[in-house]
Amino acid sequence: MALSESDYPELLRDGDVIATAYRALRARLELAFPPLHFRHGLLPPHATKKTWDEILRSGQHIRVGFEGWKPKSGVGNAFRGDLSFPVFGVLNQPGVEQLYCGSGQLRGVGVFGLTAMFAGFLHGFTVKGVGRCVVRELTLPPAAEWLDDRCAIVGVSAVFEDVALDGADVLAQLAEFLRLGETWEVDGGDPLPEAVLDVRGGGDGEG
Repeated sequence: MALSESDYPELLRDGDVIATAYRALRARLELAFPPLHFRHGLLPPHATKKTWDEILRSGQHIRVGFEGWKPKSGVGNAFRGDLSFPVFGVLNQPGVEQLYCGSGQLRGVGVFGLTAMFAGFLHGFTVKGVGRCVVRELTLPPAAEWLDDRCAIVGVSAVFEDVALDGADVLAQLAEFLRLGETWEVDGGDPLPEAVLDVRGGGDGEG
């Protein structure tokens, strides 16, 4: 029998610092962009045109995804690197001028205001146990044929710098799991017999 799931390091299973950073980012975005005026949600890892059509159909949206965890050079015993979360703000306005400059209210903000809000709220805030978030890029993604002239998508690269998987609780759970695994492997019964491959050549008298 194998080790039970209850033995598995739950902090790793649940995402540890990645999940912590994600929850903090979502909370920060809801502070910056109140749900009363913006619809918040996750973006699928590979969002289809149908998904974007549904998002673009109505209202103002803030969508969050996950890009990756890029390790730093010379990683030692503890894995560490930059955690990247793409964030998208979706706007709809009746004309180009309003689309850029907005209406002077949160419900009806424009590209310029949304970009400034992303920079002001996301760049430099810190999360305990994770680190500092920086805004690496604020862009309007390349226009697609299916994107209406009255819509805009502002893309943000929110990055938590030098995030380490080295918490004492994580390492303690991992060490205990590995210890249990090694004990089970030693005491788990007789080893399986070695596989023997019988490779026959063409000189056995047949053919």
